[in-house]
Amino acid sequence: MSDEPFNHEAAEKQITDALIDQLLTTAEQLKTTREVMRKGEDSLDRRLQRAGLVRRQWKQTEEALPALMAEARNAGYTVEGIAYTLGLTESYVYRVLREQRAAQAEADDDDTSGHDWHHPTPSAGLRCRHCGLAHKNWSGEDCPAAE
Repeated sequence: MSDEPFNHEAAEKQITDALIDQLLTTAEQLKTTREVMRKGEDSLDRRLQRAGLVRRQWKQTEEALPALMAEARNAGYTVEGIAYTLGLTESYVYRVLREQRAAQAEADDDDTSGHDWHHPTPSAGLRCRHCGLAHKNWSGEDCPAAE
């Protein structure tokens, strides 16, 4: 043992310096690891994988988009609001809604049981060209006059 008193300040400084060196070494290792990870994220394989995932998600959304737009419009949303929310132009939304209505009308026409519905005058309700039945009175039966 030494006769000199224990120098707390020197010991504290030595411990502090060692901790600071260790902290700086750890920070440098972390920085290096992050750089390697960033390079990995920017790799061609990683970018292709991300692009493929986004594309598949978009395809699923794209298939449901016309019905979603029609549902929103029927719920009272404006075309401007739908376009803004989806990041589309108003003309595109109008076009999709027209196509959606036409597809729905075609689907409705496919289940007419032989009736050929039309408006005899602009203010008249739908009537069958073959048998004259009013659409409002139709209960789903086949047209008796259909060929």
